[in-house]
Amino acid sequence: MSDQENKPRLCHLSKWPDNIFPGYGFNLHAEKGKAGQYIGKVDEGSPSEAAGLKESDRIVEVNGVNIGNENHQQVVTRIKAGGEEVKLLVVDAETDRIYKENKQVVRNDLPEVVYLTSIRPRPDEQDNTDDVQASPRSSVGGEEDRKSESEIEVQREEELDSEHLPRNCKITKWPDFQGYGFNLHAERDRVGQFIGKIDDDSPAEEAGA
Repeated sequence: MSDQENKPRLCHLSKWPDNIFPGYGFNLHAEKGKAGQYIGKVDEGSPSEAAGLKESDRIVEVNGVNIGNENHQQVVTRIKAGGEEVKLLVVDAETDRIYKENKQVVRNDLPEVVYLTSIRPRPDEQDNTDDVQASPRSSVGGEEDRKSESEIEVQREEELDSEHLPRNCKITKWPDFQGYGFNLHAERDRVGQFIGKIDDDSPAEEAGA
């Protein structure tokens, strides 16, 4: 049995530049006589394929929200609301059957949930990320997952040995935190937009904003 077999999968889809692949690369449909929304065709070489989506997967949650009672248009709207990223909790037919037979609710915080992502590593990180794309974990957005991007950025700044450098803060929303955790404002007599208050223990703080 593979590490993913008969386990829910949290598929973190992040769009790539259009010249690499436009969109997420999957379609959504309902199946006659079956409740819920299902993954249709998954395009080869797409973010959806990279994030582990499979044809006929049933979508359980979109960005941490159970969509069992929502119609097709509501689910599409939820997916689009994520902008360039979306997290889909899915189960294949066999996994779905096993959980229903055991009367167990599929949730993103189950310890057996497998996390997969289409976020592409930077070229200089390729050698270090080949084996970490899919991993079971104790909770969605665990501490190790949250810190990885910000730690990479901080490490790069330390290597350059300077306190006065631009920072590329990649901020990704967490299922268990509302929003990004910062506000934006303008300042009198200064051109541009500026970061205001940054919430403690937020995605913005972790990313170094």
